[in-house]
Amino acid sequence: MKHLNTQQQGFSMIEVLITVLIIAVGLLGVASMQSVGLRQAVASQSSTQAQLMAQDLAEMIIAYDPNGTGDYAFNGVPNAMGTNCATTACTRAQLATYNVFQWDASMDAELPSLDLDIIFNAAGPSYEIRMTWDAERQGSGYVASTCTAANGLNPGCFAMTIEL
Repeated sequence: MKHLNTQQQGFSMIEVLITVLIIAVGLLGVASMQSVGLRQAVASQSSTQAQLMAQDLAEMIIAYDPNGTGDYAFNGVPNAMGTNCATTACTRAQLATYNVFQWDASMDAELPSLDLDIIFNAAGPSYEIRMTWDAERQGSGYVASTCTAANGLNPGCFAMTIEL
C-alpha cells in the first residue's frame, strides 16, 4: 500500500492574504470605535461644562435679581461691559450687563461659538437660560440651532429654567 504524504508544508499565499484582510478589517473597526468614543467623550465634557456654566449664571441671577425685575434678560451676550461695576456704583441694569459680560469673558474659551439667551417671564417670575455652542466643532460653517427647554439636551444645546 502506497502511503500519501498529507502533511501541510506551509501556508499558501491566499491564506496569508485572507488572514491579513481579516486583521485589517478588525483593526479598522477598533479604530472606528475609538474615534466614536473620543467624540462622545468630548461631547459629554462640553455638555457638562455648559451645565456648570448655566448653574453659575443661575446663581448670579438669583443673587442679584431675587425679586425678578427682569434686569438679566438678554438676547445674546452684551457686546460691551458698559460701566465697570467693580470700581463704580451701578444701577441694577448696569450691574446685570457687567455681570453677564464678565461671565461670558471668563467662560469664552470653554465652549466654541457660545451663544446665550436669557428670557424673562414676569408671570413666574422666572428666567430661562438657553445656551448653544459648536458641539460638532464645525468652525466657520457652524449655525446655532434653536434651543428650548423641550430640546435642551440636544448636542450643542442646554436650557434651564430658574423659578424666582
